[in-house]
Amino acid sequence: TAIIRGVEQSDIEPEDENMSKAQFIITNHNYAFIAQGPGSFKIKLKLQIPIKDDNLKRSISFTPPSSVVTRVGIRIPAKGVYITKAEPRGQVTQTKEGTLFNSVVSGQNQVDLHWKIEKDTGVFRKRTAQINSLASLSKTNIRIFSRVVLKHLASLEKIGLQLPPKAEIINITSDGIESWSLDSQRVIRFTGAVDPRTPVEILINCRMRLPRLPAAAKMPVMMINGVDIVDGFLGVEVLGNLEVKSEKIHEGIGIPVKNLPTGLWKDASSPLLFGYEYHGNGFRAVLNIKSFQDIQTVVANVDLVDCTTHRTLAGKSVSVIRYFIRNNDRQFLTLELPPKSRIWQVFLDGKSVKPAQKQSGTILIPMKKSSAKGNVLRSFLIEIGYISEVNKLSLKGDILNQLPEVDLPVKYLKWRLFLPEYYQYSGFEGPLKQVRQFTQTAAAAFKPHIDIPQQGQQFLFEKYMIMGETPYIKGKYGQYLGDDILLSIHPQPVLPPAANPVKQQRFDSRQLKRQVIPNQY
Repeated sequence: TAIIRGVEQSDIEPEDENMSKAQFIITNHNYAFIAQGPGSFKIKLKLQIPIKDDNLKRSISFTPPSSVVTRVGIRIPAKGVYITKAEPRGQVTQTKEGTLFNSVVSGQNQVDLHWKIEKDTGVFRKRTAQINSLASLSKTNIRIFSRVVLKHLASLEKIGLQLPPKAEIINITSDGIESWSLDSQRVIRFTGAVDPRTPVEILINCRMRLPRLPAAAKMPVMMINGVDIVDGFLGVEVLGNLEVKSEKIHEGIGIPVKNLPTGLWKDASSPLLFGYEYHGNGFRAVLNIKSFQDIQTVVANVDLVDCTTHRTLAGKSVSVIRYFIRNNDRQFLTLELPPKSRIWQVFLDGKSVKPAQKQSGTILIPMKKSSAKGNVLRSFLIEIGYISEVNKLSLKGDILNQLPEVDLPVKYLKWRLFLPEYYQYSGFEGPLKQVRQFTQTAAAAFKPHIDIPQQGQQFLFEKYMIMGETPYIKGKYGQYLGDDILLSIHPQPVLPPAANPVKQQRFDSRQLKRQVIPNQY
């Protein structure tokens, strides 16, 4: 029955400025929309729809353009309008310009609206109720928080809120009522004086316990008696590991959650999963809820491990390691020290702490909970020093250096290794990569409390992402015996070789003028 009166080219607006303009073309008494896509357009159509007029009784009937969800708004330029029939149901609002009817249509359903004009527009104003509800689903119950706004009430005498079956009231608050009570029919009644010009807002918090999951649960939505118009929105959030599906909807419609009132998003603690809109007391929604077992996770990780090791000729290896950690629920940092090693000192954010040791030899270092800046945990510093008994360097042989293994994932590790002078080192192998300079050169903001000598030949190693493995470096060494005399190095692997070992450059022995003296550290 609707007739398109025309479409102006300026009424077709692409949402993307880079897209070309689109246009309508008349073909065989139809309108064809032509555009270069994909893309989105805003289109304004001018429609002419006939209104049936029978004295003061009028009606309009049409089918909106096909879409998933269509919002229909009809403005009647008159006051005192009384809606006698509305399909689908909708919300009626009186404005200065007249009467406004709003509704939601799904698919290709027809809009059928009948109304009549009241002769005395100042005698009667319809009592309305707006209900915005938030349903929070957990494994044991459904919590419903409802914000009810009542308008044009002369008294609270006939107002009643029907409590859903098996639901229990947690709390009811309102500045517009004096008291409330629950009668034998599970209807909430109110007392107090009201002003018809002032809306009454009631906040209701209730709970319904769930049976053993999986289960089909009916949403505990309030029904309101004593009003002429009921409009409502329902948002659903899920707390915990639950699989939720919307099964049945009666006298309502599912809508995108982005179209829910802003207040529901503010009240929610998790993203909203489902949204509903309804008009009247007949709304029902059923959700199918399944539960899954929770997996215990640990919120802790090591952002940076900064290591320095000084090895002596006398068979000592002294190391200082600084762990920059973010932790939310761990009590200890667990260390597996290299063989024949002992802890020297331990500091937590500059304060000395005492580590513990299991019978297996595992070291437990107390940690603290990270402070938060917004949603980001701040890191704290654990600084340890330990001494290892290692092989004394002779004329030639294998050299092995190890770091402790920790029970947390490590994002980045860098290691400065100082080896005795007057030796040639080559064939370094292991899970770490030898580099000329570290990838991450920014210095962390901390004040070191453990210091060791940094003498000898320096070698740099690094690795990203270490989980459940022991960082180590092994290689070969040979001693200078005089000018241009160096013992040959024969490979004798003791650990699995790395894919691409990085070899050190040979030093010019003619630059060495003094005798090798063991470092008695």
